[in-house]
Amino acid sequence: MFGKKGKEGHIFYLLVALVVILVIGPAKVQNWVGGLLGINPVVVPPVTSIPSVPSTPSGTCVDPTVKVSMTLSSADYYAPGTVPGGDNRVWIDGADQGLVANANSLTVSPGSSYVILWVDNSTSYYGKVTKGVVPCAGTLKPFEKLYAWSNNIPASTFANVWNEKGQVGDPTQVASGTYFNITMNAGDQYQVNFELKGQYKKAIGNPSIDADEGKYYNTIGCRYNNTAFTSDGVVIALSNAEKSEVTGCPSTLATSAAGYSWTCVSAPSIVSNGKLSGTLTLTADATNAPTADADDIQCYYWDADYARHSITNEIIKGGVDNINTNLGMGGNLNFTFQIQ
Repeated sequence: MFGKKGKEGHIFYLLVALVVILVIGPAKVQNWVGGLLGINPVVVPPVTSIPSVPSTPSGTCVDPTVKVSMTLSSADYYAPGTVPGGDNRVWIDGADQGLVANANSLTVSPGSSYVILWVDNSTSYYGKVTKGVVPCAGTLKPFEKLYAWSNNIPASTFANVWNEKGQVGDPTQVASGTYFNITMNAGDQYQVNFELKGQYKKAIGNPSIDADEGKYYNTIGCRYNNTAFTSDGVVIALSNAEKSEVTGCPSTLATSAAGYSWTCVSAPSIVSNGKLSGTLTLTADATNAPTADADDIQCYYWDADYARHSITNEIIKGGVDNINTNLGMGGNLNFTFQIQ
């Protein structure tokens, strides 16, 4: 009816329509037509790649029957050839495995979690806590460098103390650990400085706790006579310890006779030749002037360490444990501002 030319024209228009559909997409044409007919448009989701097969989840292993040998080793932080004294406490999947000596091994299961409290029973090194997951095969060799205690330091070596005029005691007074430098009348207020000094290649306070926490666990505390000084008559401020804050004094360490009070601040560890500076603001009572000897200001530095709770066995940290056992060094690090 249309003839050859008519057929060729229709074929031409059909080809053009197919090209349009291919260019703008069949979904869009369908939506346009559907819109003319009052039909809701079809939403075609974007094409995404086929997801890959997920890998083995972290902490699990294909063959959990394979065992792994875990060998513990540690060394002095400054002397790699020196093995710290003390044994290491190990927990596997929360179960206490007891003490494991340095260089000794235990067999563990792949994918298990482990916690190590290094040198748990040491009396000369600060501890450290290591956590991890046992690999799926091979060997596991946890290794840590630990800090030795800076123990039994004479007061004259540990601290420099100045009076309100910026003077330090003479050599005889310094050697005895006391400083006959401060004379105060009733109502006087002075600010005196002190500087605490570390011991070469050793530590005062556990640096590992400082690194792991957002606050300090060591404590500096000073004792004063309630009669000679006001209720807030001794204020401690550390000049190079940004996280230092007023804190409670450890009751079993901050002991004194009746009529005396304590004030304490948290303090960072002192490592090797490091120094810690601070000031004491002293305010004498308005009526009673401080007197020699009885009203001396004696200050202490109490170091913190890791330990285990005596009941729950969890790892704790501080100057004393849950039953008030001193966790730090055996000797007392102290310095005295002596009233003249």
